[in-house]
Amino acid sequence: MAIAESFKVLSEPVRRRILELLKEGRKSAGELARILEISPAALSYHLRLLREAGLIIEYKEKNFVYYSLDMTVLDEMVMWFKSFTDDKFESETFKTPVSGSTASNSCSMRGCRNGDVSHSTVKKCEN
Repeated sequence: MAIAESFKVLSEPVRRRILELLKEGRKSAGELARILEISPAALSYHLRLLREAGLIIEYKEKNFVYYSLDMTVLDEMVMWFKSFTDDKFESETFKTPVSGSTASNSCSMRGCRNGDVSHSTVKKCEN
């Protein structure tokens, strides 16, 4: 399932709560239904969507069905978010403060020694 569909599945607060509960460890459907105070039918619907999105794993043990997190898709989503942080951009934009610089001769950009406070935080400081 694509990342966009995973986000759609996660848009429902009940499904996010299920993931939070499973973060603590595996749980049976009965445990989840009791904690969430929802009917077994409603829980089954949410679990099916989470399972189809690859966010949880279902397995049977004797007469019980247990659920646990499947970190594969969640890790993919985290990596996708991290792709928006460009270390090169950050290192060029925010220079390390020069020793001896004071707040009185610095703009609002971290490490800038220019007194001109009109710098855009997106623009690389020329000093």
